[in-house]
Amino acid sequence: MAENTCFSANNLIIQKMVQDGLFGDIYFAEGEYVHEIRSLHYSTDGSPTWRSEWQVGVNGCTYGTHSLGPVLEWFGTRVDSVVCLGSGRYTAPEHEMEDTTTMLCKTTSGALVRIRCDMLSNRPHGGGYFSLQGTKGCYEAARGLGDKDKIWLEDLQTGYGDTGGPQSDPHQWVPLDHYREQFLPALWKDASTEAIASGHGGTDFFVVRDILDAIREEKDPSIDVNRALDFTLPGLMSQASIKDGGRPIRIPDFRAGEWQ
Repeated sequence: MAENTCFSANNLIIQKMVQDGLFGDIYFAEGEYVHEIRSLHYSTDGSPTWRSEWQVGVNGCTYGTHSLGPVLEWFGTRVDSVVCLGSGRYTAPEHEMEDTTTMLCKTTSGALVRIRCDMLSNRPHGGGYFSLQGTKGCYEAARGLGDKDKIWLEDLQTGYGDTGGPQSDPHQWVPLDHYREQFLPALWKDASTEAIASGHGGTDFFVVRDILDAIREEKDPSIDVNRALDFTLPGLMSQASIKDGGRPIRIPDFRAGEWQ
């Protein structure tokens, strides 16, 4: 499936922190893909591209995998049900998809995940936003204009805030980079300059390497067919939810033979 956001350095750092128990019990997360790409919906001759049909030609959270994948890796679970609502059609009403769609996911562990998808609204590219909340820590990605990825962890609180100076209040954000060397996975530490310079900040390289390693070593890839379905099915089912006014839709458990 080549879901490259699961291989980003920051998302893997957060995943390692979760695995080490630094967030405590995690119960809420967010993922957003807000990227105005209307020019990609049509070819230079004006004919519609595949994106016009499959991304914005249907209504719902049609690109949920990009944001949901890393979040589900943090939780180590799957989505049990989804609710999807939209903002209405303003920017490009010729498309079936509403300008912004929001998908609320309830995981099998009982956590809540909010996924926002917007590929139509007039705005600067916001990048991919993520957040995570647990009983002992929280994380928020940068939102642009000089912002930084930031984190607060009860067990590792250093007393340093965004300014880098001492803080008397223990509830202060700390730049995620403060913990980068401690939690950065080996695949990023050992990566070549060429790898890091590849597409999407180096994540494209790791996707390809993971697939090749699976073939060479005859092992499952990091994201196998089961996990790919975990990432994809909620977005597909969101189309039924938004069509029915935001009715909760259960996600079939294909591992248990549920396909309807």
